[in-house]
Amino acid sequence: MSRPGLFESATPEYAKARAELLRDERRLRDLGEQVAARRRALPRGPELDEDPPLAALDASPVRLSGLFGDHPTLLVYNMMFDEDWPEPCPLCSMWVDGLDAVTPHLLERTAVAVMAPAGPARLAEVARRRQWRWVPVYSTQPGDLTDRLGLRAHPGDLEPVVTVYDRSDGRTRISWQGSAMLSDPGDEPYQPSDGGDARGLDLLCATWSLLDLLPQGRGDWYPSRRTR
Repeated sequence: MSRPGLFESATPEYAKARAELLRDERRLRDLGEQVAARRRALPRGPELDEDPPLAALDASPVRLSGLFGDHPTLLVYNMMFDEDWPEPCPLCSMWVDGLDAVTPHLLERTAVAVMAPAGPARLAEVARRRQWRWVPVYSTQPGDLTDRLGLRAHPGDLEPVVTVYDRSDGRTRISWQGSAMLSDPGDEPYQPSDGGDARGLDLLCATWSLLDLLPQGRGDWYPSRRTR
């Protein structure tokens, strides 16, 4: 350890362990850069054969292609909240809390949206209670986009995914999609043994990454349903 101040008084055991950890953290950073480069280099993805209908929070009709604005890409968080659910998934709500805060920055580079199959009125109420100010929220209920994306793998259940759409060639394509289970479209339906398996999107959520810095880690903490 070469850091001044308090680090000069660290025990030899701490200094050695921290130096070893720093090497692993650098390798993780480098691997993350390699994965990001491979993601950017993906060939053109599958094309949507139609322009899915959506509904804004005021129930006005929109189309997926209309969400891009002046951007060639659209980043979407597909939230777990169906029409017959009393509340949205608390993990998804926490995820969107963070996405809402950074949306003004993201909009300088890409279009952004949150989607769920619950109706516009129910989504509007959740957005109001959770004070989402920036991220546009849409209902997929007018059409079958949720089902076409394969997010209803099991009756009464939904899967959260992040989808990146690309219209750089004038056609709407899926450039990249990631799920909590890191599942492949050709995989058999995956039933995790516990919540610890569903961490495929955690690196995209600041809450989990910050909790993982703590000596006690994230433990069995689970986000509450309370609003901010």
